[in-house]
Amino acid sequence: MGLAESGFAAMQTTLVLLSVPDRVRGGVMGILSAPSPIGLLAAGLGTPLTFILNAVAALVVIVPLAIPLVRGEPQP
Repeated sequence: MGLAESGFAAMQTTLVLLSVPDRVRGGVMGILSAPSPIGLLAAGLGTPLTFILNAVAALVVIVPLAIPLVRGEPQP
């Protein structure tokens, strides 16, 4: 099972990185590595609080990026 999981993890990461432009690969790697710290946080704080913190953090990042898209403004 561990061998299958390792193969899947390598394949998944490779496919994702090959499908994004070079300029955003660092950010994508950050997203792909996020579940490990989130799991540690859930173990320490509990799942409900971790879920809330993760949702708030996502909104803090997404809302400023989404507002120009909704307004139809060009992206840098």
